[in-house]
Amino acid sequence: IDDSYFLAKKYNEHLETQNEFHEVHKIVTHNKKTKWIDIRCVTTFNDDGKPLVSKGTIQDITEKTLKDIELQQKIDKCFIKADLLKWAK
Repeated sequence: IDDSYFLAKKYNEHLETQNEFHEVHKIVTHNKKTKWIDIRCVTTFNDDGKPLVSKGTIQDITEKTLKDIELQQKIDKCFIKADLLKWAK
Protein backbone atom coordinates (compact mmCIF):
# COMPACT_ATOMS: atom_id res chain seq x y z
CA ILE A 1 0.00 0.00 0.00
CA ASP A 2 1.38 3.37 -1.01
CA ASP A 3 0.80 5.94 1.73
CA SER A 4 2.48 8.81 -0.12
CA TYR A 5 -0.85 10.61 -0.77
CA PHE A 6 -1.87 10.22 2.88
CA LEU A 7 1.53 11.44 4.11
CA ALA A 8 1.44 14.45 1.78
CA LYS A 9 -2.04 15.31 3.09
CA LYS A 10 -0.89 14.99 6.72
CA TYR A 11 2.21 17.12 6.00
CA ASN A 12 0.04 19.83 4.42
CA GLU A 13 -2.20 19.75 7.52
CA HIS A 14 0.96 20.18 9.60
CA LEU A 15 1.85 23.28 7.60
CA GLU A 16 -1.66 24.71 7.97
CA THR A 17 -1.92 24.10 11.72
CA GLN A 18 1.77 24.74 12.47
CA ASN A 19 1.71 21.77 14.86
CA GLU A 20 4.41 19.13 15.12
CA PHE A 21 4.21 16.45 12.42
CA HIS A 22 4.30 12.89 13.79
CA GLU A 23 3.16 9.78 11.94
CA VAL A 24 3.85 6.05 12.20
CA HIS A 25 3.48 4.05 8.99
CA LYS A 26 3.97 0.59 7.60
CA ILE A 27 5.83 0.64 4.29
CA VAL A 28 6.97 -1.93 1.74
CA THR A 29 10.51 -1.37 0.47
CA HIS A 30 11.64 -1.84 -3.15
CA ASN A 31 12.85 -5.36 -2.25
CA LYS A 32 9.40 -6.26 -0.80
CA LYS A 33 10.35 -6.01 2.88
CA THR A 34 7.73 -4.62 5.23
CA LYS A 35 9.00 -1.99 7.65
CA TRP A 36 7.45 0.31 10.22
CA ILE A 37 8.72 3.90 10.32
CA ASP A 38 8.26 6.77 12.75
CA ILE A 39 8.27 10.19 11.03
CA ARG A 40 8.66 13.43 12.99
CA CYS A 41 9.00 16.96 11.67
CA VAL A 42 8.96 20.54 12.86
CA THR A 43 8.74 23.57 10.60
CA THR A 44 9.94 27.11 11.16
CA PHE A 45 7.53 29.77 9.91
CA ASN A 46 8.06 33.44 9.12
CA ASP A 47 5.98 36.26 10.66
CA ASP A 48 3.35 35.84 7.93
CA GLY A 49 2.94 32.15 8.76
CA LYS A 50 4.69 30.93 5.64
CA PRO A 51 6.98 27.90 6.09
CA LEU A 52 10.69 28.63 5.92
CA VAL A 53 12.28 25.25 6.65
CA SER A 54 11.17 21.81 7.81
CA LYS A 55 13.48 19.53 9.75
CA GLY A 56 12.77 16.02 10.89
CA THR A 57 13.66 12.39 11.25
CA ILE A 58 12.53 9.05 9.90
CA GLN A 59 13.30 6.13 12.19
CA ASP A 60 12.94 2.43 11.46
CA ILE A 61 10.87 1.04 14.34
CA THR A 62 10.15 -2.34 12.75
CA GLU A 63 11.78 -4.50 15.43
CA LYS A 64 10.05 -2.69 18.30
CA THR A 65 6.68 -2.69 16.53
CA LEU A 66 6.83 -6.41 15.76
CA LYS A 67 7.68 -7.15 19.40
CA ASP A 68 4.77 -4.94 20.53
CA ILE A 69 2.40 -6.80 18.18
CA GLU A 70 3.64 -10.17 19.44
CA LEU A 71 3.20 -9.08 23.06
CA GLN A 72 -0.32 -7.79 22.39
CA GLN A 73 -1.24 -11.11 20.75
CA LYS A 74 -0.02 -12.98 23.85
CA ILE A 75 -2.01 -10.68 26.12
CA ASP A 76 -5.11 -11.19 23.97
CA LYS A 77 -4.70 -14.98 24.20
CA CYS A 78 -4.45 -14.76 28.00
CA PHE A 79 -7.68 -12.77 28.19
CA ILE A 80 -9.43 -15.26 25.91
CA LYS A 81 -8.26 -18.15 28.09
CA ALA A 82 -9.36 -16.31 31.24
CA ASP A 83 -12.81 -15.73 29.74
CA LEU A 84 -13.09 -19.40 28.77
CA LEU A 85 -12.13 -20.52 32.28
CA LYS A 86 -14.65 -18.11 33.79
CA TRP A 87 -17.43 -19.56 31.62
CA ALA A 88 -16.35 -23.15 32.29
CA LYS A 89 -17.12 -22.82 36.03
